[in-house]
Amino acid sequence: MLAQTKTSNGIDRLWSGEEGEAFSNFISELNLSSEALGNINPIYYQKFLSSLLQEKNLIRKNIDHPRLKILSPIEARLLNYDIAILGGFSEGFWPPHTPNGPWLNKQMRKTLGLPSLEHRSGQTAHDICQALGAQQILISRSHKRNDEPCVPSRWWYRLQLVLDNWEYKENSEDPSIFKHLVDWSNKIDKPKDQEYCSPPKPKPSIENRPRSLSVTEIGTLVRNPYEIYVKHILKISPIEKIGVEPDHENFGIFLHQVLEKYISNHHKNTTSLEKRKEALLSLAEKILSLKPFPHWIKTLWLSRLKIISEWFLKKSLSKKVIEIFSEVKGSYTTQTKEGEFTLIGRIDRLELLDQKTLKIIDYKTGTPPSEKNIRNGYEPQLTLLALITIYGNLENIYLQTKELSSIEYWHIHGKKEGGEVKRIRMGMKEIEEQHSLFKEFIEKYQNPNQSYFCQINDKLISRFDKTEHLSRREEWINYL
Repeated sequence: MLAQTKTSNGIDRLWSGEEGEAFSNFISELNLSSEALGNINPIYYQKFLSSLLQEKNLIRKNIDHPRLKILSPIEARLLNYDIAILGGFSEGFWPPHTPNGPWLNKQMRKTLGLPSLEHRSGQTAHDICQALGAQQILISRSHKRNDEPCVPSRWWYRLQLVLDNWEYKENSEDPSIFKHLVDWSNKIDKPKDQEYCSPPKPKPSIENRPRSLSVTEIGTLVRNPYEIYVKHILKISPIEKIGVEPDHENFGIFLHQVLEKYISNHHKNTTSLEKRKEALLSLAEKILSLKPFPHWIKTLWLSRLKIISEWFLKKSLSKKVIEIFSEVKGSYTTQTKEGEFTLIGRIDRLELLDQKTLKIIDYKTGTPPSEKNIRNGYEPQLTLLALITIYGNLENIYLQTKELSSIEYWHIHGKKEGGEVKRIRMGMKEIEEQHSLFKEFIEKYQNPNQSYFCQINDKLISRFDKTEHLSRREEWINYL
């Protein structure tokens, strides 16, 4: 009765058409399974049927417009049309990319009698010639694809050169069907009223602002405060993906574990370099055996570690080093107008040298930051670790000296020699300057008018940033 109209009864409307046929098949399947389902309370019918219908897909048979056909170049070869529209005239599509593939080069393909890689490009050029036989032709291309600039096809440039009056037609003020098509296309997505929004600049209350951050998080606060706002104030964290293969980050964690265990248990051994190398690799195998990684990943990482181990052990044999401390936890608390703020960190390697000075070392499997970014504060990790060492407290360690000789990044990449050292000379005067700047920076975020703004400079945003979608960046970045 609800489906009934003045011109047709409800039954005809309910069961006719593609929707009615699909629903009829659904009811038939439900009847066949009704015995297995048992008795169901009628008050649950709506939720029960809705949950079952959500799993069904309606595949329409007749979706073509009688006057419009969207075809691939191969399908359109032998057909004639009044108007032919060749869309997506960008490099990589017209002509398509021709990847070499990992197995067969050009000579191998020729020997095996396979078509050349350029065969597909020639085939596409032939399809274009066929399409150009239509009475009216519209060739279009996108300026962007997935927010990335598109390069015009080489054939687009060729056509511009061949057709002397191409530019005249493109800029002609005379009305034409193609001019109207462009206007219609622009109006499809153009709203009547458009409101522009600005980047988020949240200003949470003082009591909701974090009172403790790690050295890495301070670097994030400098570059993109919005990440800290999401993590520590909104307390939103991304859900880890399931079934993702181990990546460079996992290798870095594994390497830190191996080096920390080795230094803690074996670095005082006075055996030969080969014996030390065997001990390090044996330790790595034990740690890796506990990881749920594929066998090929473990084999690859161990072979890479063999190159790293020799370089690392040679660096560790320096006679100037009296003592080595590994994975040292520490903290530094400073007083602000709103109370105490605590900086926490972990030093990968702390060396006590024979001159009664200290050296702070951070292991990096990725590219270390530039010295310029370290000194200007955009990459403050090592500098802040130096502040913790000199002005703060280190767990389970008593140091007779607080004088710092240098801070270093050990870039452990596993290529050629295995790694390289990047040293930053920083005396006590510079450390004191960094100390003052740090206190000023923390004090700034104790002001309720200071916002946790979203960074607009792409060069300062971390590649590990996972808050871009929360800031709705795409809605405002193009209007700044």
